[in-house]
Amino acid sequence: MPEERCPLNPSMYKRECTHCQGQARGTNENPRFSIRDYRSHGSPMVEILKNDGPVHRHDQHFSFGCRKARIIIACVDALKRFAWPSDPDDRTNFQPQIFTEKQLGVTIEVFAAMNPNFVVRDELIEKYWLYLRELPTPEIAQSEECNMTPEQRQEFFNRNGYWPIKLAEPEAVEIGLGVMKCKAVCSVQDELRSWLARRCH
Repeated sequence: MPEERCPLNPSMYKRECTHCQGQARGTNENPRFSIRDYRSHGSPMVEILKNDGPVHRHDQHFSFGCRKARIIIACVDALKRFAWPSDPDDRTNFQPQIFTEKQLGVTIEVFAAMNPNFVVRDELIEKYWLYLRELPTPEIAQSEECNMTPEQRQEFFNRNGYWPIKLAEPEAVEIGLGVMKCKAVCSVQDELRSWLARRCH
């Protein structure tokens, strides 16, 4: 009996064809990731797509703006290690790291933890996620106004005629990414960097 050939690529046997083996680009086993550029309320936004659809079935739109894009791009090395670990325990024993990306102007703490709020149809999904947490900039954290005692504040007023304004620390942005989203970001990192350079000045 002759060996079966691929209906789309007749010159190839099914056993040799990535299409027949389900490994062609654009399949679930070998997805194709891309980005979509758009605006929301006047602000630039970007969405990552998997095979022209949602990256994850429980999240219809994996999209974000300039600030989150900067945080994510600064941590690509950690995302790669979490997405493709050399050992399965590397995710559960992921060592926290601090990333500083001076060009983007952000410092981020990266750590892995069980997502306590990942519930699907009343079922708790116990999987580790990678968390990216933006930290206050050193300029704000070390500001003189932030560290003044009441006596120093009074002295400041006597010297300058107005009260020092304590700079508020920016609200920390925290992003949780599962394995598939980490793979998606790593696959389109060059496109995301180009988008940042083009849209986020």
